[in-house]
Amino acid sequence: MTRILILSDLHLCKRLSTIENVAELRPLWQGFDELILNGDTEESYSKKHSAKSQRATRALIESAEIDNVKVHLLDGNHDPMISDQHALTYHNDKVLIMHGHAVFPEIAPWTWYASKIKSHREELLLASGDGFDSQLEATRIASDRSAKSREVKNRPSLVKIPYRAVWCIAKILHTWWRCPSITEEWLTKYAPKTKIVIVGHTHRAGIWKIKNRIIINTGCFAFPSHPRGVVIDGNKLQLFRIRKTNNAYFFDQELGSWQLSAL
Repeated sequence: MTRILILSDLHLCKRLSTIENVAELRPLWQGFDELILNGDTEESYSKKHSAKSQRATRALIESAEIDNVKVHLLDGNHDPMISDQHALTYHNDKVLIMHGHAVFPEIAPWTWYASKIKSHREELLLASGDGFDSQLEATRIASDRSAKSREVKNRPSLVKIPYRAVWCIAKILHTWWRCPSITEEWLTKYAPKTKIVIVGHTHRAGIWKIKNRIIINTGCFAFPSHPRGVVIDGNKLQLFRIRKTNNAYFFDQELGSWQLSAL
């Protein structure tokens, strides 16, 4: 029986990441057969950290493979080209794993370039048609285009930065508030068979039940740093808090458990 571990938003080598070395994660995947990294594993476009982050990703994969754990990389908005795999489904499509940024038209509503990402994505969807796969692919390409086209000259002026900071905080809080409902609406339209969805992206860990669907956000290994791990073991899905002790990560309190056959 395959045991699967799902983690998200490692943000390897980002300044605010709590992971100092990928070896710290090694205790988490012991005893598992597969590890799914659900987006934003690395900082693909960081001028300072991209090369180091990519090396850390390779080191993580090599370490897991030494332990006979197969690694699946799903793309996120910080690493859209890390993989061409957007999502995974299990148990007859009842369980969906995706980064979660596709549910937002702007992908990252709190950013100063949100409208630009939205226009990129709308253009792509007009050309490809609108469906589950095209939503995820358009999100990936729009994230990549936006990251590559960002220039210092397009940033807000120094005069506007204080205003933008306040706006950004307000937008993050609003996004946190509306994320569960907008995710459920997206699932109803594009993945109606889904009973449990596992996402990251917003960095707000939590469990929400809306219209007989369970939405699980696994938080992040960066600010505000509330990482969770999802375990799929046969017919059982569990959510655990993750803690860091003595430079290593371990499972802590169980936060939820579901029998998948009962969904």
